[in-house]
Amino acid sequence: MYNITAIFFNILKIDPIQRQSIISLFWQIAFTGIGFLSTMYFAHAVGAAILGAYFIF
Repeated sequence: MYNITAIFFNILKIDPIQRQSIISLFWQIAFTGIGFLSTMYFAHAVGAAILGAYFIF
């Protein structure tokens, strides 16, 4: 099993452009998931009519 230092050094070996691309992809997926879950929560909390009016504007 890897320790934190080995993982960190393996990440630093990646080309900077590839590393930034991987980080951007990770955060894009994370924010999309958060947005999806928050939409489900607000749909349940405020109801269809209010959420529909929100999405129109």
